[in-house]
Amino acid sequence: MTGMVHMFLHCLHAMLTLAAVILVDPPLDSCVECKKHNEAYHIREKTPADVAKDGRPTKTCAPTCLMLEDPELYETRKALWESRGWNPDGADVIEARHNSAPYHGGCPSLVPPSLDAVVIETRNMASPFDELVHYWTTCADQTLLDAVQKRPINAAYFLVKFVAQYWSHQLDLIACGVANGEWFSDDHEANFNATSTLNSFKEDLRNLAFATKDINYMRRQMSHFERVITLNMERLGMQLGDEAVDITLPRALADAQKDFLTIAARLRPFRERVDDLTTIANEIAGLHAAYKSIQDGEQGLRLSLFASIIFPLTLVASIFSMSDRYRPGQAKHWVFWAASIPLTIVFATGLLYEHEKRLYRGTNRTLHPEKSIEPSPKKRKAKSLHRAPTIHEDV
Repeated sequence: MTGMVHMFLHCLHAMLTLAAVILVDPPLDSCVECKKHNEAYHIREKTPADVAKDGRPTKTCAPTCLMLEDPELYETRKALWESRGWNPDGADVIEARHNSAPYHGGCPSLVPPSLDAVVIETRNMASPFDELVHYWTTCADQTLLDAVQKRPINAAYFLVKFVAQYWSHQLDLIACGVANGEWFSDDHEANFNATSTLNSFKEDLRNLAFATKDINYMRRQMSHFERVITLNMERLGMQLGDEAVDITLPRALADAQKDFLTIAARLRPFRERVDDLTTIANEIAGLHAAYKSIQDGEQGLRLSLFASIIFPLTLVASIFSMSDRYRPGQAKHWVFWAASIPLTIVFATGLLYEHEKRLYRGTNRTLHPEKSIEPSPKKRKAKSLHRAPTIHEDV
């Protein structure tokens, strides 16, 4: 019993010492309702239809930030969204539960389930203090206990792992958001639709603008996330630009350096992928505008062709309208119809003939490419120098 009291005092001393070194929460705000997630069941119990849809019942919900300092709280989830600029129109916001794979391959504990399966039903896994007591009393090996006796700061070993678990879970959330965003280019693939209207084109651009806004918000949040990671690395004594694990430090701090170096390395590819998402959104908006320009150009070409077909009618009408003898009711009113209609037919036939001629040439080159190959200049020159044989040469 005395040994357990000494161990508890060592843990308390180590936690007070480490509090000035590390333990900055992942940057994630929550609403006041999240406090109720520590109950035996979630405050919003799933309906049978939801359970049938998800394939699993409601699990106990753990808050994301319970270490040292709490994030800013909002009365409702709607107020949280409005503070972030996600809900500018004041629309109703409903709760959407996120289901992601937690740290350690689906195990929310710091050790494999086989080691603590007996007491997992009675543990309060949302409490860092209860978790530390559980790990030190049931899971710690003798090597770690000896390290704590030599250097009390090692008593915070599982506490630092608990912090790294939440940071890694935040990376899982980021990875899920980035992966969903990367489907954006496939779901909104730019294609040419000849029947699209101006309103549908504006709606597509409006959706692209909203998606770009969400991507830019994700970039800002990841910048904040990276800034806090850098702060933790500085508090652990790492020199930025020459990050390396200091093996001379106690085991708890050395492992904390290793964990945050890993988290920072995992975050960098996510930032590059988010930057690529912004480029994709801009390219899709440009493609939509290009397709709209092509559609407008084709419509203008149709109008030009129609105007060119009725050009003889307008020309003849303008010529015959200069004299009163060709108006309806006069003696020569039939001249207009006798001249304009044949001219229109001849002009339209000429346009159609030229179009079919070009089409035939293009098809012929495609089907018989060898016929389209012109002889080289040397062969043409040799053919021109070849003279016909004379009578004496034939004899």
